[in-house]
Amino acid sequence: MKVFDNEPKGLNSLIRKIEKHAIIKAELKIAEAKLESDKAEVAPLEQFDSKRMFAYKRVKGRSFSYSFGRLSKSVQEALDVTIA
Repeated sequence: MKVFDNEPKGLNSLIRKIEKHAIIKAELKIAEAKLESDKAEVAPLEQFDSKRMFAYKRVKGRSFSYSFGRLSKSVQEALDVTIA
């Protein structure tokens, strides 16, 4: 490049700036891909009369979990027996 024939430091500076932008773009693409794949699917298992009670299954990749809230003691015991 004729512009940088007399200024090799200028060419090096330009190359470093371009490298920084390329690295940042690559890192952003990796972060975006990670965000897309990290989303968990949540599915309700039951509808209750009370808004405070809930039961749902959460799946993220090969991992999964069940969450329950504000269920009666008898339902909790039945779940414990079933899981065991």
